[in-house]
Amino acid sequence: MKHQDIELSAEQVAEVTRYRKSFGAEYVAACLDARRASIYVERELEEVGRNVSSRMCFSAGTITFRRKDGGPITDEDVAALEAIPRGQENHVRSRAVDHVTIYFACDSGD
Repeated sequence: MKHQDIELSAEQVAEVTRYRKSFGAEYVAACLDARRASIYVERELEEVGRNVSSRMCFSAGTITFRRKDGGPITDEDVAALEAIPRGQENHVRSRAVDHVTIYFACDSGD
C-alpha cells in the first residue's frame, strides 16, 4: 500500500483545505500528503532509535524506524518518511534491510 492511497475523513481534509485561499493549492496538497504519510508511518513502522540535539532556535538529529511486521524496509516506507516535513533538511541517512534512519535539521525559520 502506498501512503497516497490512504483515505482521509472529510473532517481531516476540511482541516487542511480551509487554508487553500491563504496558502494555495500546492500547500494544501503537500499537507494532505504529509497527513497520509503520517498515518502510514503510524500503521506500518515503529521508532527504534532517536538521537536529537537541540540548541537555541535549532534542532537536528536522526530517527530510526523498522517495520512493525518485521519485514524489510520498502521504498514506500522511505517515501512516507520523506513526505513528513521535519525542517529544512529531511532525508534518509542510511537504509538497511531491517531499518531506515532519517536525518533532519530545523532552525527557527521553520
